[in-house]
Amino acid sequence: MRIQAIGTLITVLALTAACGGSDLPVTHNPADEPAGAQPATPAGGIRSPASLQGGFGGPEARVPSPNMIIQLKAANAAYSESELKAPAFAQISVILENGDKGISHSFSIYRTPNGEGPVFVGGVVEAQETRTFTFRTPEPGTYYFRDDLLPGLLHGTLEVE
Repeated sequence: MRIQAIGTLITVLALTAACGGSDLPVTHNPADEPAGAQPATPAGGIRSPASLQGGFGGPEARVPSPNMIIQLKAANAAYSESELKAPAFAQISVILENGDKGISHSFSIYRTPNGEGPVFVGGVVEAQETRTFTFRTPEPGTYYFRDDLLPGLLHGTLEVE
């Protein structure tokens, strides 16, 4: 019986080592984010698609097309664009340049014009800085982007097709 238990223990240890050890992956706690929203991109950071991070596939897997890049400037109490378009379920990078001195801005996307139903909540872009926000677009529809710090002044629509 003792030899059988040792044999089982050796089998378990061998399988654990073969599967990459016992380190558990770090997970994101969704309770830290608004319900349904994608988390903000780290300052200046760009997220890569899962398939470029060692995700599913293999050598024969297709490499996804590059991000769609949208350049947006916040200055003089307005965004440079008030209407954006993007394909559904695509990875998008919004490069937000803050052209104002002494005023911070942000970029977030919601399902309603008044900020309900967050889709993506970005962080702050300090005065005279540029930050890239990367996220995956939702299903087709009309969404609303805004500066959460000045929502009555800086806002627009995102048409997802």
